[in-house]
Parts: sequence; structure tokens; C-alpha cells
Amino acid sequence: MVASPLWADLSDLLREYLKFMDDHFRESADLTFLAYRHRNYSKVIEFVQFKERLQRSSHYLMAKIEAPILQLKQNSNNIDEVECILESLRCGTHSLELSNEITSKSLTFNEDLKLRPWWTPTSDKNYLLESVKENLEANGALADSKLSLELKILLERYTNILDFPFQDAVELVFGFSSGQKPFEAPSPDLIDWMNFAVFLNARNLNSHEIKFSDTDPSSTSTWNLVNNMLRKYVTETIRCTGPVVSSPGSHLPFLVQLVTEPLAWHALIIHSCVRSLHPSGKKKKKGGSVDQSNTQLLHEIQNSIQSLCDTIEMVTRWLREQLNTPDDEKFEALFPSILRNGRNDGPGKVFKILESSSSLVKDVEVGARILEAVQSWSPAGVVRKIITGQRSLLSEFLKICELKLKSLQTVRLQL
Repeated sequence: MVASPLWADLSDLLREYLKFMDDHFRESADLTFLAYRHRNYSKVIEFVQFKERLQRSSHYLMAKIEAPILQLKQNSNNIDEVECILESLRCGTHSLELSNEITSKSLTFNEDLKLRPWWTPTSDKNYLLESVKENLEANGALADSKLSLELKILLERYTNILDFPFQDAVELVFGFSSGQKPFEAPSPDLIDWMNFAVFLNARNLNSHEIKFSDTDPSSTSTWNLVNNMLRKYVTETIRCTGPVVSSPGSHLPFLVQLVTEPLAWHALIIHSCVRSLHPSGKKKKKGGSVDQSNTQLLHEIQNSIQSLCDTIEMVTRWLREQLNTPDDEKFEALFPSILRNGRNDGPGKVFKILESSSSLVKDVEVGARILEAVQSWSPAGVVRKIITGQRSLLSEFLKICELKLKSLQTVRLQL
């Protein structure tokens, strides 16, 4: 669900769903006690089994995991808000505990545990929380290399989820960036790989273990690697998507994930680096010498901000083009293709099935309300609802991109 740009609706849905489930947990406990008090033991067993089903609910656990992820995405333009959210999650310990529940329980809704990673997160050992408290200075700069080592451990676990050794994963990311591996169909795995590249760059800021050849100026740092990957796959996704009306819903969710996950995390890292370059309460030296490492980092940050701004502007231009197309023009393009005769697949086949079903319903006693709804159904009305839904989706995505662009421009003014 977190791939949707309709964040306000999704936030309401998750909040109400979690409240609904939590209320059922409390009610099941009260009803169990009440049934036991009245010696209705069959009801006691029924309520206990009901509570166990709730505890094994895959949807319930996933909602508890996705809710904080959505919060992070909603506040990714404000690093202070992100830090508060992470602190409320005990810097990831809460999510690890939930992940541990997923791997240890027999979940319902046909959850296949064979698809889970081979390792089990240990909630009692939180690599992130200890490092944040012990190794970060007041301005956010790293005090020693211990955090880099722990980040490497986390990245190695992450690559295990992707079924790759760490070094092989690094080489594969380089292949993606340099063009040695061709662009593949958008998939969740590709988002995971790009997230890996973003956090690999974050780790390399302190360790500097990954070295690049001076003969290739296009890939002289992990900063450029991430910038090139984001720009490349956003460009390719827009090119493959084309007009949304001709391929509704095809690659749009993937494009939303590109902007709201790897690109957003990369922008957060940039914001953190900018803050570390300008410690609070300290004035800039006038005419003084600048540390060489900070000068190099400043140069990389400036290039990255420009690259991200260009990438987001590319997305916003494409979104405005889609939104500026009149709805009647979209309708004329979509409706005839759906009703075209001789098509045995695609949405046209679904429409024909629905039309034939609606004609049969008229002769069946289904009730006045259902009959009225069926009689008012028409293919043209459905197509217009699809177009309206697309417009709402694209508008929300455009707002996300514009806010992210504004945030990056604000960070650039701090340099």
C-alpha cells in the first residue's frame, strides 16, 4: 500500500484499520472474561480462538510495519521530523520485533514463509540505536568508524535478502549505473537495489572503502553512482510509461516508489550532510582555510542536489503534461479501445463479461437497490471514473514532487 501517492487517504486507512484491530483485541479479552464468568465455556473457546486469529493476521502485522514507513515518507522533507519518528520507533527496534513476529508465527491469509529471508532479526540487538547515542557528535558528524562497521553489517544482511553476497551486490550496482546491465522491467526488486545503492553511498561517506578509477570521470564517487542510477531509471520509466491514458496504471506505481523511496532517502542523506557541515551555534570562518575533505563533500552535495532537482523536474514536467490533457480527449482515446471488437484479452473482455452479466441480472430477483445500481452501470461511466481517479492520483504525485523540489532548493540555499 505504501507505493500509492494518496498518502492522506492511506494514512486514514491504516489508522482506522489498526484502531479497528486493536479494539477487537481488547473486546476479545473482555468477552472471554465475561463468558468465563457466566460459565459459557464454548464461548470462551470461541473468543480465545478469535484472538489467536487476530494475532496471526498477516494484514495486521503488515499494517503495523507499513504505518511508520508511511510516516517516514510523508516527512522525508524534514530531517527533524524523521529523527523524531525514528526515535519513537526506538531507532528500528520496534520494526525488528514485528519482523521477528512475521518469521516466527504461522500467519493466515496464505502467507508463504518460504519467501521470507533466511535470517531472523534479533530485537535485543539494535545496531542503529547504540551507534547513534555513542558515536554521533552534536552536529551529526561521525566520531569514529564504528558506525561504518555496523552499517556494513546491516547492508550485508540487506544483500542476503536479495540473495547476493555483499561484494557481488556492490559490483552489480556498479553494472546498473555504468550501463553494463540493461534496463529491466520495473519491479519491486529494482527498488530494493536502488535503496541499497543509496545506503551504500551513506556508508562510504565515512569508510571510503569503495574506490573508483580516475579514468572514468562519470563514476568517480558513490554520489555520482546514485545520481546516475536515479536519473537513468526515472528517465527510462517515463519513456516506457508514455501517456497514462494509453496504459493506465502500468509503470506509475514504480515511478512513485522511485521518487518516494530511493530518491527521498538520498535527499535525506544530503540534508544530514549539509547539517553536519554547518554545526549549530558556530559561525562560518571568513577567508579561513576549508578542510579538504569537507570541500570535496560540499562539491558532491552540490552536484547531487542539482542532479536530484533535474530528475524531479523531469517528473513534474511529465505529470503536468498528463494533467493538461483534457478529460474528453482521454475518454476518446480510451473508450473506443476498450469496446473494440475482436479482442480476447485486456479490459475490453472484462467489459463484455460485465455487460452480459448485467443484462441477466434484470431477470433475477436481487433487490431494488442492487437492481438500480446494475441498471445505472455503463462502460462510459466506468471509463470516466477511471480518468477521474487517474487525475487525482497524478495530482497528489505532483504535489509530492513539488514539495520535494522545494525542500532541495531550501537545502541548497544553506550551502
